[in-house]
Amino acid sequence: MAKAKKRNSTWPMLVSLAIGIAVTPIAVHAASVMALAGPGGLILLYPVVELVKVPWLRVPGAITDPFAQWGIFLQFPLYGLIMGWIARQRGLWIAFGAIVFLHFAAVLVATLAAHFENPLMRF
Repeated sequence: MAKAKKRNSTWPMLVSLAIGIAVTPIAVHAASVMALAGPGGLILLYPVVELVKVPWLRVPGAITDPFAQWGIFLQFPLYGLIMGWIARQRGLWIAFGAIVFLHFAAVLVATLAAHFENPLMRF
């Protein structure tokens, strides 16, 4: 009975969403500082935005620019929603591990895409 009640609670999703919303302004400020380090710094913070802007995907700029702008502000609240959904089902630590894995997998794919775009670029 207690397990069923625990899985139906919405507090993990609300707390995770609130944390994701609270982290967004900090991440936007960090992106303005990391932009000085070049594209590698932005890939670490916003890998999904960088993946959309990969030239060999041939996505027009009219689509990538608004997506990049929205992606900057929605990435961490979406992480919070995903983390809250997983936390309701599996637990908080598994949800945190899933989000970290998802983020670093996107960083790896974005880094490889940037490397394939310019093979002379060093890792």
